[in-house]
Amino acid sequence: PQLGAPGLIGQVGIVREPLAPSGQVAIHGELWRAMAEGDAVDAGTPVRVVDVDGLTLKVVKASGGGA
Repeated sequence: PQLGAPGLIGQVGIVREPLAPSGQVAIHGELWRAMAEGDAVDAGTPVRVVDVDGLTLKVVKASGGGA
């Protein structure tokens, strides 16, 4: 398995701080800075990691799943 930020691609997390367009996402018990691709995302919404830029995750709303 991949470790670190690149290993998070494809993982699902929960928005902890609204993404408008940036905020925080919890994945595996850790908080990450994240940016939403597309519209703003409310706290509590499941999101999927699609890319990593340094220590910032790029996320989209997860379809049909939770963390």
